[in-house]
Amino acid sequence: MITDLKKKLDRLASTPIQQAPKKKHDISAVIGAECVQKENGGYLLRRIKYAVGAIYGDYTLENVEKTFGLKERLLFLDTETTGLGSVACPFLIGVSYFDENSLVLEQYFMRDIDDEACVLEEIVKKYSGMTVVSYNGKSFDVPLIKARCTLNAVNCKAFATKQSDLLHLCRRIWKKRLENCRLSTIEEEILKLKREDDIPGSEIPEMYKRYLESGNGQEMLKVIEHNESDVVSMSVILCRLIRIFGDPVGQLDDIRDVMHLGESYYAKKDFKRSLECFEAALKGSKDAMTSYNCMKYISFIHKKNKEYSRAVELWQKMERIMPSAVLPLEELAKYYEHVQKDIAKALDCANKARKNALLSGAKELRAQLDKRIERLNKKRGAIDATSYEEDFDKWVF
Repeated sequence: MITDLKKKLDRLASTPIQQAPKKKHDISAVIGAECVQKENGGYLLRRIKYAVGAIYGDYTLENVEKTFGLKERLLFLDTETTGLGSVACPFLIGVSYFDENSLVLEQYFMRDIDDEACVLEEIVKKYSGMTVVSYNGKSFDVPLIKARCTLNAVNCKAFATKQSDLLHLCRRIWKKRLENCRLSTIEEEILKLKREDDIPGSEIPEMYKRYLESGNGQEMLKVIEHNESDVVSMSVILCRLIRIFGDPVGQLDDIRDVMHLGESYYAKKDFKRSLECFEAALKGSKDAMTSYNCMKYISFIHKKNKEYSRAVELWQKMERIMPSAVLPLEELAKYYEHVQKDIAKALDCANKARKNALLSGAKELRAQLDKRIERLNKKRGAIDATSYEEDFDKWVF
């Protein structure tokens, strides 16, 4: 009997306890979403259509693909996450895409972390092959989604193979004029769109944590509306950017923006577009510093093209605008030494440049000019010696 009891206890101990499945918070009615169930799990899906032609700040919503004849299909994407680290979970993935005369917004919300694999599989399955347009997504959103796919054994090789990050494009134009290039700043300053009752992105991880504990959907509605604004704004910003890059001079009203775009083109060695921007900015310039900086880049482009007469004219103008500047005098010294072979003029310009460098306290620049002057003096000495020998030969013989 004791033996039978022992066997029964051992059998009970080895039998796993069947736990009731964890009940997920259902906030579908609060956020206006439907509950989607799949074989491997589920999630909440919120779907909204925006009509093309809707007013968005100072601009209207356009079908970017049709307006500009784009061949690729665009997917605007933004995530809200449980944090910023590599282990963060994208509990809300918002996407939008064009469908005829509408921009379709779809937001995938994870009721808890267990929904992650199901959401990621759906995202990869439905949107692979499309060009992902994001705002800082190249650095954050897309790498995070791919990392979470790997963790959840979801094959994402075909997802986001082509990307366009609007943050980097916005910085090419507005970085120097605006306080920052956050999405909300671009909306307010460029689109002239002010969000009402928006929440700071930094508070979102803590809000999701509270939702997991309480099941309160009101805070999640604010998060979802924040994500909605991000995703929809990107399509309007992209439209604006395409027009600017197609015709920077005609589209940009602020000279500072034209100049900064010119600098961006210059850095990418697109000198034709860079020259167009700087010449337009110079034409509209109303202050000496702006004119000086425009002339600097224009002169460098002429120098690269070996259009020396144009470059020299600009360096001379720059010296008149800013007599204390080193750069135009140094460039003239190089020109007279290497192109004109006029060592006397080269030395004169180099000495003036050194004096300006000395007054400005630019030690490294002064050291460079000292080496240039030393070399020029040696050249002049060699030329003077040769000239003396030639004159002596003529006189004696």
